[in-house]
Amino acid sequence: MEKSTNVILLTVIEDIAFEFKSSLPAYAIELASSLEVISWDIQWQVHRIMTPEKKLLLDQIKLAVGIPDFNGRYSHRETMFRGIQDYMAWCQLTAEKEDVREKCISTLTYLYEKIDSKDAHALLQVQKMDMRNANVRIIEDKYISIEPKLSKETQEIVDANEKNNEPQNEVLTKFKDIIDKKADIHEVHDLIEQLESLMQSPEDEVRYENYYILALCVAFRDDNLAKEKRKEYVNKWLDRIENLHSGNSYVADLKLSAALIAQYSKDIGDESRNRLKRFMVACLMNSGANGQIGLLRNLITTYLFNNPRVARIFFNTIICCAHDEWNHTIYKQKIMKKCRRKTYSIPAAYGLPKPDDIVKAYGKKVYVSKKDSIIEDYLYKEKSLDLSAIKIEELDPGLLFVAMNVGLKLSDSDFVDFAKKVMPIFIKELSEDNRDSIMNTYYQRLDFKKLFERELSEDNGSYQEAINLLFDNVDYQMFSNDTIKAYISIFEHVGALYFDSYENDGKRIQLRKCLEYAESFIDRIQVPFVKNGLERILIFDYERFESNWNKYTTHYSYNDKTFLCRLWGKYHKGHEKDVVMSMYQMKFDELLPEVLPVLAEVVEALSETGEVSDKNCVLILKSIVLKVLLKFSDVVKADQDYHDAYERILNALIKCNDESAAVILDEYRTH
Repeated sequence: MEKSTNVILLTVIEDIAFEFKSSLPAYAIELASSLEVISWDIQWQVHRIMTPEKKLLLDQIKLAVGIPDFNGRYSHRETMFRGIQDYMAWCQLTAEKEDVREKCISTLTYLYEKIDSKDAHALLQVQKMDMRNANVRIIEDKYISIEPKLSKETQEIVDANEKNNEPQNEVLTKFKDIIDKKADIHEVHDLIEQLESLMQSPEDEVRYENYYILALCVAFRDDNLAKEKRKEYVNKWLDRIENLHSGNSYVADLKLSAALIAQYSKDIGDESRNRLKRFMVACLMNSGANGQIGLLRNLITTYLFNNPRVARIFFNTIICCAHDEWNHTIYKQKIMKKCRRKTYSIPAAYGLPKPDDIVKAYGKKVYVSKKDSIIEDYLYKEKSLDLSAIKIEELDPGLLFVAMNVGLKLSDSDFVDFAKKVMPIFIKELSEDNRDSIMNTYYQRLDFKKLFERELSEDNGSYQEAINLLFDNVDYQMFSNDTIKAYISIFEHVGALYFDSYENDGKRIQLRKCLEYAESFIDRIQVPFVKNGLERILIFDYERFESNWNKYTTHYSYNDKTFLCRLWGKYHKGHEKDVVMSMYQMKFDELLPEVLPVLAEVVEALSETGEVSDKNCVLILKSIVLKVLLKFSDVVKADQDYHDAYERILNALIKCNDESAAVILDEYRTH
């Protein structure tokens, strides 16, 4: 075993033994005869064990790089054994044949002879597998505990490990007591102080930081928390969470940050509130792709959306910062244009030079930002801003789009007037002429789109104002494919909500009105390319379905079916394949049989172009005609329109040499 170099095959043997433990007894006992294999197996156990701290760290890493839902390439199959040591112990306790037990004993004897008796750690690994003199005890009259008998030396190692875990176990016990018994604020203070005393090393920070933040949340929810303590806890939380902006670690559940943001409205004093404001505006203005900052931005936006007065403060601040950033950009461009024939030198250690580095290398003064004075005036002192005096073309587009999604609503008249000036900038950023720099404001444009998604779908949203902004007085000649995709992505949320609101008739009615209002604008578009592209909104054809909607539950009333069939019947021309896919995604089972006349028109149009033979179309159409035969045959035969439409669909498939369609038609007519 020690001379084996193929460890992968050894893991295969172990997996087989674990999976077929009864039919192949003691199949992998030989693996336990090697201390090296046992050591590798323990390391693999440690790697696979998902502690709360490890899971939180992993989730934070995935969120930071933008893949929060990534589950890994290989799934972990759960078994009753953690490793070969558990398997060895189980074989001794459950062996039905004496030769299996003797095999285990001989393996243990070999290991005892081989190891150095003074090596307590190696001895412990062997004793953990030895069940010959096991200690048996009953726990709460429900469970039987079987533990191997340890020597004095090995027991000391186990005791030391348990002592090392005592602080964490004590913290968990206190947490449970505080939550279950609703302990007073003094006990919460004691817990926070205990956690602070435990976090003395980086390893302890990782272990206890999430518990610490949880304790602060418990303290914040207590109305008896003194003002000074509340200020102190806000600052201590900010000390930790601000690490995210400097690239350092913050190992706590970011969703808990909603409790920190809520302290804005509490009595925490101007100094602490201003610090919290600065942290919030930094999250809103962060232009990177960091998913952690993105999650914080969403929490902050939700808070601001419910506090319009506060939202106005952040809006004014970001707009002024956008003007300052525009001045910064103009200054850099002038310097670089003026010095374009000059040479400059920047050490390679600096990496890819930034525009300010080049300006400095030319020997010119670097632009002095007014951001600090803007934050002092508009964020801290809450100075007002006259939006009518703002020159929209003198604002940085990225920060401008960010400002549009800081919680202001389209029911605010001066905000609507300002948004009308922003729309041409939004469309210009997506135009063909701006292709080289279109990615510069990608994440900020997502913020702007969220404004429309919220207003179109929320019960208290202003869907008419949102649609007016999107379609009224818009220069469609500037539209590109990216512009159309952006518009469609805005309405994706409306389609998903319509699908999911099968138990909310009022919501369905609101969303139908929203789409009908959008339809009135799309019908009047005079640019064929744009009109054809935006018609995809009305047939529920989205850029990408993130999952198979057909698997999920939904139902449609007669009015819903009439509405969907009208849209598909009116706009299927040029979108036939997309309509078929849309019918499938919207769960065609629930649309039958009312959808058959429209589907017949679509299939005949596909037949004329030869696209009906498309693989996906054929699979969907076969599913539909078979479902009709099995479930709706009598209903279809009782209605002439449904009957004619069903046969037209089958005949179109037969013309494409689909033999199964001919069989289904014959069955339909016969029975």
